[in-house]
Amino acid sequence: MKYEFLAFPAVLAFLLAGCAATRPIAKTTPDYWPTEGWRTTTPERQGVDSRILAKAVNTIRERSLPVHSLLVVRGGYVVLDVNFHPCSGEVPHDIASVTKSVTSALVGLAIERGDLKGVEEKMSVFFPELSAPGAGRGKEAITIEHLLTMTSGMDCGFAPKGASWRQVEAALLDMVESKDFIRFALDLPMKKEPGSEFAYCSVNFHLLSAILARATGMSTADFARKHLFEPLGIRDFAWPADPSGIPHGWGDLRMHPKDMAKIGYLYRNEGRWEGRQLLSASWIEQSTKKQADVPVGLFDYGYGWWVPGVGPTGPFDARGRGGQVVVVQPEKDLVVVVTGAGYDGDVLVRLLRPALKSHRPLPEDPEGNAILMEAVAVAALPPEPKPVPALPATARNVSGKNYRLETNPIGIESVSVQFEGTSDASLRFERKGNAFEMPVGLDGVYRISKNSPTQIPVALKGGWKGEDSFVIEYVETAGPNNFLLIFVYKENGMTARIAEGPYVISEVAGRRIGQ
Repeated sequence: MKYEFLAFPAVLAFLLAGCAATRPIAKTTPDYWPTEGWRTTTPERQGVDSRILAKAVNTIRERSLPVHSLLVVRGGYVVLDVNFHPCSGEVPHDIASVTKSVTSALVGLAIERGDLKGVEEKMSVFFPELSAPGAGRGKEAITIEHLLTMTSGMDCGFAPKGASWRQVEAALLDMVESKDFIRFALDLPMKKEPGSEFAYCSVNFHLLSAILARATGMSTADFARKHLFEPLGIRDFAWPADPSGIPHGWGDLRMHPKDMAKIGYLYRNEGRWEGRQLLSASWIEQSTKKQADVPVGLFDYGYGWWVPGVGPTGPFDARGRGGQVVVVQPEKDLVVVVTGAGYDGDVLVRLLRPALKSHRPLPEDPEGNAILMEAVAVAALPPEPKPVPALPATARNVSGKNYRLETNPIGIESVSVQFEGTSDASLRFERKGNAFEMPVGLDGVYRISKNSPTQIPVALKGGWKGEDSFVIEYVETAGPNNFLLIFVYKENGMTARIAEGPYVISEVAGRRIGQ
């Protein structure tokens, strides 16, 4: 099976690294620790070409690639830190399934502290509801290791070749609509013997979050804050929880890219931080080596980390939907963090890899540094507004009219667009009984709104395609969601098409209601 929604960050990690590096023991002590903040240096001092970095930044901006931020740390120093408009980096970013790698680290910490006995401990120890005769229905053999390696065997994640993430994560999407996430997870039927086959199943990691809570007596978020985040100097984060208060072990953790880089740097330094062993080197070694064979792709799976599936061990990465990724290359003393909403990883590799010139300092290039700083500054700015064509007659006829939509996977119940002037419109929709209204730029410039279903700021711009079709780009500025909303208006009705990347999520009819 092929998990296309996970493919491009793997390519990013693999090609940045090359094919022949062996991961060395990180014996040297950094000359500082970034607990209170990363230090910055010129790229050349770390063997990186600032002009090539500048070209990469400009290309991302000019081609409107959906990259939100790009952070490159070499030798423990930041050599590139850029946010691309409309993503300012002011709020923590939803890191999607990079969360799994954090959950894995917390399992390792819980084992070291004695809260958990080890990865061989049975899941059923923490869920008494599975202990009654027949209640487990084959789950009695599932261990913590099976959950960490996506080999639990539960009927979850077994998707056809070329599946979208929504097909792969069908069980997850159903779970988040349930009232009791853990009950839903434990009720999943078994499909394979535990340990026999990999299947990407986020439900596994939510069970790990519940296990952490029951083993430590603390919520996963509180345990992380005390034993991982505070020692690393990570203070500004958010971790949504299920209706029972269990933080989502599979995803949705929100962090700043520089704090994501701290997680990568901890692993690059084999768990050492500020002169002490914060996380055991043996846990990191086990987490970042092949534990499960992924049927298709360059990478296999460790304990919540993706690792090379061919050749000697080298790079490893934490990876999430939309392109949230932390790439760690110990042999190059490199940590790369990218956030985005569906960018092409092959393009990013071609832009970045040539900049890594040497392990040794290059001659200083003041002019090249100035070019890079200018590129970073421009990337954060909105584009110049474009002239807005005259609105078609349809715009006047449908402005402010409300349309009731058929049932759809996004859960949007009704939608309307108000055309307020030549350069602005307003999108209004209802979802799960809540109303959301946000501005839409018609002049090629995103309008930012903090009023969204995920509580993550969104940016919207749109325009008419012909007389009857209005198209809106809907971008979470600190999250993986990047939708294209296409409204085709007809007499007393409409068709609403919602697309995400190459996939059409939903196409439903809408009926005009009211006047």
